[in-house]
Amino acid sequence: MINSLVFIGLNILDAYWTKCNLARGALELNPFVFGDSMLAKGLLALAAVVFLYYMGWEKWLLPMSIVMIGIVAWNFFMLWL
Repeated sequence: MINSLVFIGLNILDAYWTKCNLARGALELNPFVFGDSMLAKGLLALAAVVFLYYMGWEKWLLPMSIVMIGIVAWNFFMLWL
C-alpha cells in the first residue's frame, strides 16, 4: 500500500517540478505529456496503481517508484541549473 502512495506522490511531484521547469524555459522530452496538470498526472498514476492491483502485478510498483525517483531527482536538479 505504501508503494502505491509513494508512486502517486512522486508522479504529482514530477508534474509540479516539470511545470516549474517549463515556466523557466525548459523543454519537455516526453512526447506523451498532455499538459502540466498535477491532477491529471495524479489520476493517471492512480489508474496505473488500480490496474496493477487488478492484474495482480502490484510487485511492479517498487521498480516503477524507483524510476520515478530518478525522474523527480532529474527535475529537481534542473531547477538549479
